[in-house]
Amino acid sequence: EAYRNRLMGLDTLLANIEQQAIRKYNTQALPAAEVRKAAADFEEARRIRGLLGMPPRIPVTREGQALFNSLPPGAWYIWNDPKKGVVMQQKRGTVSGQ
Repeated sequence: EAYRNRLMGLDTLLANIEQQAIRKYNTQALPAAEVRKAAADFEEARRIRGLLGMPPRIPVTREGQALFNSLPPGAWYIWNDPKKGVVMQQKRGTVSGQ
């Protein structure tokens, strides 16, 4: 459980790096070199997150519901409810008869 929590923390850090890079990339006043660096940082963080193999985080939003609905039965996901402070890893239930 501790190892999983560390991986989730690393995934969160990489997601924050991605978001910072997106904000920089979308800033009009930055020089071209900084925009290119932001794009490179984004791609590197995304690649590392892919290598971690973390299951998707499902937020309590309409988009999160759509992401959950797209998961196959038995897929692992992380339930993320910031209002309640709940972050749990769960396995999507299988449909009976399949």
